[in-house]
Amino acid sequence: TLNLDGEALEDAAYTRNMPQTFKLGVVPVEQSLAAILGQYQERNREMVIVLDEPSKTLIVTTKKFAERNGQTIRPLNF
Repeated sequence: TLNLDGEALEDAAYTRNMPQTFKLGVVPVEQSLAAILGQYQERNREMVIVLDEPSKTLIVTTKKFAERNGQTIRPLNF
């Protein structure tokens, strides 16, 4: 499952419905997430992925919120 942290995105002036208009073909989910999040790495507004182990859920959030919530950022290859 993949969830978006709306509060974190709003805090960074992002929205849940920002269009993504590139084509990657058939690639692993990690590569597609890296391509999307790689566009949003402005200082103090960095988007990141965290993994909630108990629910096996990936969460798109911001570095600020992940650190504030004590979540471990999952590295992606940018």
